[in-house]
Amino acid sequence: SAALSAEFQRAKAQITKIGDVQKALAQIESNGRKYAAPKPLTPPFNEGDAKAWVKAASEARTVAEHNSKQLAIIATNAYLPKNRGTVQNGAPYDSDDVKRLQRWANKMAAGAQGGYKSMADTLNARMNQSRQELASRWQDNPDSDKRWIYISEGKAEEAATFYADNLAIAKSSLHLEKALNRDTKQADELIATIEKAKAQFARNVNIALDTSRLPKAKSKNKKMKKYAKKILETPRYKFGQYGPIVLTTEKITDHERKDSEIEIDDVEFMLGDKVKLTGTKTTWTYKWSEFKFATPLKDADSGEWYIWWITAKKYTSGSSITPLNSWISGKATKGNRILKKNF
Repeated sequence: SAALSAEFQRAKAQITKIGDVQKALAQIESNGRKYAAPKPLTPPFNEGDAKAWVKAASEARTVAEHNSKQLAIIATNAYLPKNRGTVQNGAPYDSDDVKRLQRWANKMAAGAQGGYKSMADTLNARMNQSRQELASRWQDNPDSDKRWIYISEGKAEEAATFYADNLAIAKSSLHLEKALNRDTKQADELIATIEKAKAQFARNVNIALDTSRLPKAKSKNKKMKKYAKKILETPRYKFGQYGPIVLTTEKITDHERKDSEIEIDDVEFMLGDKVKLTGTKTTWTYKWSEFKFATPLKDADSGEWYIWWITAKKYTSGSSITPLNSWISGKATKGNRILKKNF
């Protein structure tokens, strides 16, 4: 019939347009491999990474659409009988291969789109976390007993890392949306918020430093100060350069504590899953006097001064390894930074 003849002519024209079907299918498969959808980037990433990803995703989507159109024509018009072999083993493409390549093309298109969604979702979650943390961290008054959150050891480095990490996430979002010609408002606003918080932290550090002072002395006892000085100048402690000594307890106090240790000599297993332990119990009685003081110590690496809080102890009784009858350093805690002019 005329209708059938027209359909045959149309099919013939389509096949002519495609040319060698086997060659066309091989090219489709090759392009599918060459322009595979890129894996989602793991933030943080830079502008170059974002542009390269968008270019690769765009190419994958274009190739997937082109492949899908060609495969639809081939599936409708080409004669591709099923065969037992595989293309990899040299067999010609058959109708199952066409279906396989169609699934692959669909997967490529979905991969390009899904990759963006995956990255955008990850970045949005990270940015929401950033907003929450920015609103809660380092909000305390720097001229208060909370000044330590700005000027105790490592806080400046902690803040610098925090702001840098969050900026990297916000900028990753900016790079991605910009490369896709999308709205960058959310990223722009977060970047501005981080920069503002970073500047405020720096101002708070200055306020905390300007108001950092040594504690008020609880006593001016000359003997206690002499003992403290001797501890600070004991070479094995490596306290280094020190400033004024401030006594933080009114007087020397006496203390006592007992400690026991059992040394097992023999283990005997008895009936009924019972175990008999034989050993020696040693008990030590610790007796000591103590007082506490604070002093600025110069950090050998940074050259900054930090207030140290030190417990001075003198034992008159203890274990076989306890140093007796001389003032030694007990617990020593590094506190806030302090400017030399504030001593």
